[in-house]
Amino acid sequence: MAMPVLILRPQPGADEMAAQLTREGFAPVLAPIFEISTLGISLPPLSGFSALIFTSANGVRQFAQLSSARNLPVLAIGPRTAQSARDAGFIEVQHFAGDRAKLITALQRDASYLHLHGSHQAGDLSAEAEKSGIICQSLAIYRSQAIDSLPAAACDFLQKPDGIITFFSARAAQVFNALANNQGLLDHTKRFYAVTISSSVADNLNPRQWKAISNASTPDMAGIISALRHVSENKV
Repeated sequence: MAMPVLILRPQPGADEMAAQLTREGFAPVLAPIFEISTLGISLPPLSGFSALIFTSANGVRQFAQLSSARNLPVLAIGPRTAQSARDAGFIEVQHFAGDRAKLITALQRDASYLHLHGSHQAGDLSAEAEKSGIICQSLAIYRSQAIDSLPAAACDFLQKPDGIITFFSARAAQVFNALANNQGLLDHTKRFYAVTISSSVADNLNPRQWKAISNASTPDMAGIISALRHVSENKV
């Protein structure tokens, strides 16, 4: 029987992940705990920048709704974000396998960058870049709003005898914990495995509340799928 996997990511990424997990032989259950909405802002003149930086596929999607410009090079945090940029029509796209440090190291002092992201972000990439003397403007163009209660699909999932719950950000782990606790379901996670995209995300989960917590070997979908396979096959 296919191992059930709970997906908490917002749409449309949740559907994309579900399709990929289905092809890999898992049984995905969709229960997004965030809703994406535009902030309705105007972009600055893009002629003043050497390249665009995207740290999420949602950033690419929101930019594509705000502008038809596709002539600037794109620096994307990971392969999924990079593919979203290519799908949106960008030609020159480079990604850094989910490694922020590598992305920042690749920035040049004689260039200027525009980082387009959500209103909630892990760390401040622009501030980190500017410490190295790099011009990098930060602009939030969308909001990722946490919902008020766990979706019915997540509540039903937590009644199963076992399964895997995936976490792609520290915020997702924090919101899930709060919602599950508010609804009296947090103790149910002791029957489940957690798979996180990195150890920093796992730090937001209490090991005592889970059967086991596994981290992706690389901070991308390939790493997540590898970790899911390992958990499914070995139950560790």
